[in-house]
Amino acid sequence: MRSIDRVRGVIEGKPVAHLPVQPMVMMFAAKHAGFRYIDYTKDGRIMAEAQLKVVRDFGIDCVLMCSDPAREVLDIAGEDSIGCFENQGLAIREERAALLDKARLRKFKIPDPLGGGRMHDRIRAIEICLRELRGETSIVGWVEGPLALAAELRGLNRIITRFSG
Repeated sequence: MRSIDRVRGVIEGKPVAHLPVQPMVMMFAAKHAGFRYIDYTKDGRIMAEAQLKVVRDFGIDCVLMCSDPAREVLDIAGEDSIGCFENQGLAIREERAALLDKARLRKFKIPDPLGGGRMHDRIRAIEICLRELRGETSIVGWVEGPLALAAELRGLNRIITRFSG
C-alpha cells in the first residue's frame, strides 16, 4: 500500500495496513540532511530536500512544509518583530510584537503567497516535493490559523489576557 493510499484510507475511514506516519520532523529533517536549521527555514529548496530525505530514509508518509511561526508575520508586518536564531530558526520576539502599537495595523501588507516572500518560498518547497514524490506521498502545507497569527502579531501573553479579562 502506498503512503498516499494509507493517508486517504484513514481520511475516508477505510482499513489500512498501518496508520500513516506524519511526525513534525523539521529540526530533525534539517540535521539528518546535513543542513543548519536556520537555512532550512530560509530556503524552500533545502526544506524540500530535507523533508524528502526523511521520507525516503524512514518511510514517513507525509512531508510537512512547516518551519517556524514567523513566515506569515514577516510577509505581513516586516522583520521588526522577528528574531533570528541559528539553532532555532526565525521566531517572534514578543517584546517587539508587530501589533504592540495597534496603529501599525494600517501599515500591514496583505501578503501575496506568490509574491516572492517567505510564503512563496514554502510554495516552492511544495512544488519541489510534488515533482519528486509524483503523487505517491502526502504533502502537508502549513498556514497559521487566525488565533495563532493573532498571537504572533500581538504577542501570546497579550492575546491570552484579552481572552481571560
